[in-house]
Amino acid sequence: MERVILWTAIVSAAIALLRLPRVIVRWAVARRLYGTIPWRLVWQMRRYLRGSPMGRLVFLTAITGYMMIILLARQLVRNDPPIGAIFGGGALSLLVVLSAEALLPPSILLLTSSSGAAARALAHLNAALPWHRTVALLRPREAMEPMQARRFFYNNLRTSNGYEWRSIVFHLMDVVPLIVIDAEEGTEPVREEQARIQRHGYTDRTLVVKPGPEAPASAHVLAAETVDREELPRHARERLAAVCDQEQRKARQQVFNEMLAAIHKRVRYATKLDLLVIKCRLIEAHEKERFVRACKGIGPKEVDGRLFEYIPSRVPRREELQFLHQSRGWEEVEAILTGIGEAIATASGPVGEFNRANIDNSLGAAARMQCRWNDAERLIQRAIRRLEPLTESATEAQDAKRELATAHFNLAEVYAGRHVDEGRPEDHRMAIDHGEQCLALEQATGFDTALTEQLLKQLRSFMGRGPQA
Repeated sequence: MERVILWTAIVSAAIALLRLPRVIVRWAVARRLYGTIPWRLVWQMRRYLRGSPMGRLVFLTAITGYMMIILLARQLVRNDPPIGAIFGGGALSLLVVLSAEALLPPSILLLTSSSGAAARALAHLNAALPWHRTVALLRPREAMEPMQARRFFYNNLRTSNGYEWRSIVFHLMDVVPLIVIDAEEGTEPVREEQARIQRHGYTDRTLVVKPGPEAPASAHVLAAETVDREELPRHARERLAAVCDQEQRKARQQVFNEMLAAIHKRVRYATKLDLLVIKCRLIEAHEKERFVRACKGIGPKEVDGRLFEYIPSRVPRREELQFLHQSRGWEEVEAILTGIGEAIATASGPVGEFNRANIDNSLGAAARMQCRWNDAERLIQRAIRRLEPLTESATEAQDAKRELATAHFNLAEVYAGRHVDEGRPEDHRMAIDHGEQCLALEQATGFDTALTEQLLKQLRSFMGRGPQA
């Protein structure tokens, strides 16, 4: 038995020593690409690896390593033969090396649809660029050769639901040095990712794999450098050698860190729907506070129920809109709500319809906070159409009326904000109309009317001054 333990320790230590030089070089390269070792991103990689083969391997190695450390301590206390110490040292060295490989920040984010070709592309990029890590979020459906499978599974951040893939992709998109898009199949998630790259101005650090002649039109929409598939590793290597935007990406990571810090630990990495809703509300409060401090120059308590559009700003309206449209927090809120909506899309009966209306209403309120007036109007009106029949339901009437009042309140804010932005008199009239509908519902059902009365008072006293500068 002692010989088995001894040889196991020797093999573990040998594997660790053989992999160590490559690990050191890759971490040195990552440090150059990020300007420093991004420890917060490293910590997030630990969360993103949950459920992946690499994550399970590190977990099993960690359990073994901890057991061997305990055995090592006991051997040292008892002055027994150093078999336990040797085994513990070997297991611990392998744990350190495997953890360093698993938590390495990525150099490249590959955005593509789940297919066998995409899985092979991920494995190929990791083989062709050995000093850089390429990651993706894919669900493979085909078998691969053993070496390809190892490179693929160790760098695939598989997710369990729609919210998680958006949250992970959006975060990595903000901070990785290089994004590669292969839109050959033009799936909806890839189109969503392309739109975000365009919206945030990330095309300057994006490479698009040249689509084939039979690719859908959506594969050609992104205004970024296009390269042949065979030339992708060379172009990626050249781009990574010339990276110079470390400070901008570090600032985006800091924004993400602040958002996480605003979320209670109990719900920070929630997957249950009720906890996700709580997480969503915490992020909303954080983003509203960021906005009023950065753009209005006041604290959240000084808002005192006023419409944001009625509060004087210390920056031009253009900068306010840019701040809101590129807000990482509001994107996270929409990702949470969209993921919940996808989870309940097939729910039947009044409860299912009420929950879908609730999601539409919340998405509309999030769009309102980003001043996307038309999207907000469409979503909240859809929520109202879903809720009105439920007010006659035997089981959902009271909750439906409460949510319907909230929807009218939100729509009043949408029209009031659009009136300030665009100066259309009919928007001001519609804001008052929906405010009055909200007030009537609250009075009829005994709800608190203070906020609605305050909103109507502001609307009636506001003298439209036309679009903001």
